[in-house]
Amino acid sequence: MAFVGFMPRLALLRRTMALADERRHLLRPHFLEQLLADGAFFNDVPGRFTHGYGARPEEVGPFFDQIDFDMLALLSTESITVGLQDALPDLLADESLASAVLSLAIRYAQEPSALGFAHHLLYVGRRRADARGV
Repeated sequence: MAFVGFMPRLALLRRTMALADERRHLLRPHFLEQLLADGAFFNDVPGRFTHGYGARPEEVGPFFDQIDFDMLALLSTESITVGLQDALPDLLADESLASAVLSLAIRYAQEPSALGFAHHLLYVGRRRADARGV
């Protein structure tokens, strides 16, 4: 089994927008082109996340398929709770609401729109039996 985390390109773009000392990158066409077209994230702010690759959700499964893995699931780690960080403690403190929220989050974690706006993606896959010589 394989469990691999990814940051989507739009998550890297949103974090750049959220951090005041990184917003200047948004005015650099080359920064935006590298990130949005190629997935390459380069940040020159010391002490921060400096380099990364932002995946497109639709690229993750085919990438692992090429290296002999079968995708079991691709999930948004936040599902429908993206942007609800301030509300989640109250929602989860109420047992009846917590159950409903968790059920909805699990149900929609594979929703394509949730994948596109996830902060992180979780790939779950299994190595093909024939790739192991079994």
